[in-house]
Amino acid sequence: MKITLQIYLSLSFLLSVWGIAEAQRVYFRPYDSGSGSYGVRDTFPDSGVADDYGPRKYGNLNWHGGIDFNDPAGDDGHLLLAPFAGTVVDVNRLLGPDAPASKEIALDVGNYRFLFIHVFQNSDTWQMSKNNNTIIAKEMLVHGNVPPGNWAIIMNINDTLIVIGQTNGLVIHDGDTLMVTNSISQFGPIGPLGTSGTPNAHLHLNTIPDNQTEWNNSHNKNPLEYVEYVQPQYNIQLFSQPDTSALIMTYPGINRTPLCVRPRMDPITISGANNNRYSRINDVNQVEILLKKTSEAQFTRLKGAQIESILSLGGRNGTDVVNHTRQQYASSQWGNWNRSGVDSYAYNSTNAQPYDDYYFPDFYTRIHKDHSAGTLRTAELPSNARYPDGEYNLFAKVTNIRGESTSSDTLSFTLDNFKPYVKRVEVSQSAFYNSGSPFYIAEWEEYWQPTDWTGTGKLFIRVHKADPIQAASGQYLKIVAVTSVARRHPNPGAARSSKNPEVCSAITRVACRPCRQKTS
Repeated sequence: MKITLQIYLSLSFLLSVWGIAEAQRVYFRPYDSGSGSYGVRDTFPDSGVADDYGPRKYGNLNWHGGIDFNDPAGDDGHLLLAPFAGTVVDVNRLLGPDAPASKEIALDVGNYRFLFIHVFQNSDTWQMSKNNNTIIAKEMLVHGNVPPGNWAIIMNINDTLIVIGQTNGLVIHDGDTLMVTNSISQFGPIGPLGTSGTPNAHLHLNTIPDNQTEWNNSHNKNPLEYVEYVQPQYNIQLFSQPDTSALIMTYPGINRTPLCVRPRMDPITISGANNNRYSRINDVNQVEILLKKTSEAQFTRLKGAQIESILSLGGRNGTDVVNHTRQQYASSQWGNWNRSGVDSYAYNSTNAQPYDDYYFPDFYTRIHKDHSAGTLRTAELPSNARYPDGEYNLFAKVTNIRGESTSSDTLSFTLDNFKPYVKRVEVSQSAFYNSGSPFYIAEWEEYWQPTDWTGTGKLFIRVHKADPIQAASGQYLKIVAVTSVARRHPNPGAARSSKNPEVCSAITRVACRPCRQKTS
């Protein structure tokens, strides 16, 4: 038995960027069918990306679990190269009766794996070949610990023979028995780009956890977490229904105030037949809406009746989708004014725009502070509201696949859900509440029992103390009144400056003069 050992070496280097090894571009070597040779290393341009990661509108598909890279000069036959040194963990789905139409090669590079999808082509079911037989995939020898059904890729690259496979072993080629290795150095060849699963050649690249070997939307991740690309900046708009230029609260507050965040890539240049190719790649991974009372220090996410104001695409390793449906086949799962989620525009085949819209329709300004889930519970008193009347600040935060955040401008608005009312009445012997115990206290309270809750809310007078009131000099009446916060403002819910001088104090305490004894 003749055994020929072929070794392929390439330059590999490491730098520390983002706490990981240097993020590389997505590389290939073009194939020239005329000369039968492979050119120098090149990179897929950002302007050739056909689809980003996450929601997309393509027929009845609404999720794209990776990035589609294109070379405007033509993709078919490109020799794909490893962005990092690693170990081949799967090529046996290339051939045989169970092979999928979309053929793939998995490369483990540490705590995650790359999937190179659409290699070779659909029709081959046994020995596959590409580029005038300079690249061939065939079954390895059953030898030692190698069982049946393992495959090797034999590549003759400008008279240099490289043989890779899912495991170390042997394969027969042209009468020779060749050694197969599953180790690949950085920029080492992976296999040929083809038309498997697609009518046109392009590379679908995604990452997966290191315990997976196959393409599946339940665990596909965004490769931009690790491979280099040109990042866009974002001009972020935050608006409410139906006006894309304003933020206006809905009254009464028992109705929804749907919100939308639009991260527009900027600056970019746009090209392509449908204006859906950009000089930078849309890399949004998470969108949040945060607010606080003007007087408070800490922003927190809005909390709606069912969800918090966060939309995540789950593109980072170890994370998952939040508040959007990740289904490959779904006809009515797009985000809109009535459904939390994302509406795709950036890489659509028609009406493409350099942004996607992120909807949060679950904001009820009069939601009760104790509401958790189920039937909406709204507050009848400002003190029981999750968002009491007053001045608020609001902004949107967009986080990209690298964990870097950009924020919108901070908007200010006034909540004014409750009419003025007398909340509490006290009678005491002293003008100073702390120096004398009141002998009469009555106040409005909200009545709610989970077992008989009807969703309408109830108020009742609760008398805490009812000692006899006797006319005497020095008795004082104290009234705690809740007043309107902005009744004089023409549109109290509109976003505006928080320095408006017309806003009244939220709580007013009035101490009346002493009660006078009636004389005969």
